[in-house]
Amino acid sequence: MRRHERPVLKLKPELQHQISLRRIKSLIAQYVKEGYDAIWWVVDMDTYKGKLDAFRAICDQILRRFRNVYILINSPCFETWLLLHYQDPPRYTDRCEMIIRLLKQHPEMANYDKSEKFYCYTDPDIYLRLKPFQKEAIARAKALDRLPEGYTIKAQIYKVIESVLKD
Repeated sequence: MRRHERPVLKLKPELQHQISLRRIKSLIAQYVKEGYDAIWWVVDMDTYKGKLDAFRAICDQILRRFRNVYILINSPCFETWLLLHYQDPPRYTDRCEMIIRLLKQHPEMANYDKSEKFYCYTDPDIYLRLKPFQKEAIARAKALDRLPEGYTIKAQIYKVIESVLKD
């Protein structure tokens, strides 16, 4: 996204692989100290399976301690956001495999691979590939946020995209 939208947007860290919650908290503290206007932590919940209590505790600590930090949940996984560009997801799934299987049914995503290579080095890159469907994805993601308590499927990354596009 940073290559195609606002050049003053700095994405840090870039595609991170699984890192500890303690390290996330430390990085956020570091970025706050460095004076970033806003810090958006985009969480792929399949990374924290089995660690929900620790995840919630860290989130509470971060949100109490720091201002301008936003925690965006993608559940069951980041691919939920990608799928929303094409269709509504099943509302009751906690299985990323199901989301990926649905995603791959769409021709533009038939060769989807959860890897840095796919996200950054395919032509066109994933952002440009999905950009024509972005408004629909945002509308679908907002609808997921309005679901009653108990629905765990979310794709809150739309919040950072809206923030970037409005500035």
